[in-house]
Amino acid sequence: MDGIYFKEVEKAQLILKEDSSKIKNNDRCQTILEILNTLDQTGTSFLRIGIQSIFIILGNRYNKEILQKVTQLVSEGVPNITLQINSQILESTTFYEDFAKQFSHQKQLKLSFYKSLLNTPTITEKEILLYDNVHRLGVPFSLELEVHPNTINVLENVIKDIINKKIFELVISPVKGIRWIDEQKNLFSVPEYSQLYKYIQTIKKQRQSRLKYYFRHGILPKIFLLQHPCNAYVCSGAYCHAGKRGFPQKIVINTVGDVYPESDLLGKRYKFGNIFESNFSQILYSYKNSRAYSEFIVLSRYVFENLVINCPFSIIPFTDLLIQKSREMSYV
Repeated sequence: MDGIYFKEVEKAQLILKEDSSKIKNNDRCQTILEILNTLDQTGTSFLRIGIQSIFIILGNRYNKEILQKVTQLVSEGVPNITLQINSQILESTTFYEDFAKQFSHQKQLKLSFYKSLLNTPTITEKEILLYDNVHRLGVPFSLELEVHPNTINVLENVIKDIINKKIFELVISPVKGIRWIDEQKNLFSVPEYSQLYKYIQTIKKQRQSRLKYYFRHGILPKIFLLQHPCNAYVCSGAYCHAGKRGFPQKIVINTVGDVYPESDLLGKRYKFGNIFESNFSQILYSYKNSRAYSEFIVLSRYVFENLVINCPFSIIPFTDLLIQKSREMSYV
């Protein structure tokens, strides 16, 4: 759509997510390291069970051991691992120096930097220096910008600052959630997603470059969802171009080891295992016959039939709608 891309996942992606609210007296990075070790110890062949990529969200913490572990997994053939770290904390860590050393041994490492525009609505000089240094290493990296309704006015200037910094892709990430009442001013309403898309289109046309623009996972064009309902988990799979058959294309493991389809912000009913309690491969193999799977498909079908098909807007925050309705519907 006019040179702006959407993060549709063709093959299953495993997401390891840090969340400080779910951990007490424990280092979040250490917990993610435990998850990586647990997955590794299961002897799981990620390709064999259909996982084509791993996205590790480190957020505001960094631990050298995680970088070493990821390098090991990549060298052992685990495909497409991306580390995402908050770019604003890099000043107080040795992340860049450590990453440069690991990258010299393993060229397949990938990076994503995350930045919220809410508290720091500009790209700092230290961040620009970091992007330049990472580019000189030869690393294809992305920048994910968290956008709020009251930060849209600074977005154009931020893009102007980074447009020539050799960033592989820019991911526009509207703050998660949907505004249903006027008091929720920090969230976007459903029509505002389409308005934001048109605004990004305008910026892209005004500032010609090779930079690829994306919207974050879970935001898709309505026409795409209608043409490929497998992305809404309502496809039988018989004629699906990707053969998805309802299996979650995003498998999220939070920092207590709980496994969810699509998002760990869904209700507890949709959790389908915990990797500290069961073998990860077995969790995935048993999912299709579980109650959690049936409930998730019912939820997805409800959202598709009631909120997508007749939606008058061109851009659909599908994952956010799933999360919202999972908390509202009477059977949840």
